[in-house]
Amino acid sequence: MARLLGPVLVLFIQVLGTFAVGCWLLLTPGRAANLLHDAFVVFPQVGPEDHLKKLCLRILGSGLVVVAARATAGFVKALALLSN
Repeated sequence: MARLLGPVLVLFIQVLGTFAVGCWLLLTPGRAANLLHDAFVVFPQVGPEDHLKKLCLRILGSGLVVVAARATAGFVKALALLSN
């Protein structure tokens, strides 16, 4: 069981990062999009009246939260099978 600590820790950090980015997109979609625009020019600039862009980012954020939740459930299920 101690040999699994490394891979489980890596997967936990990945899931935690996915969850954090998803929550960030849900809570502050304008700031997230403007950071992506300023850093990588990936997403267009978002102003206060760009409701559709913010909606798209919130949908993306909720999808990332769901992916993190499903991955966590899968990891817990796999660890439960390994411990038996």
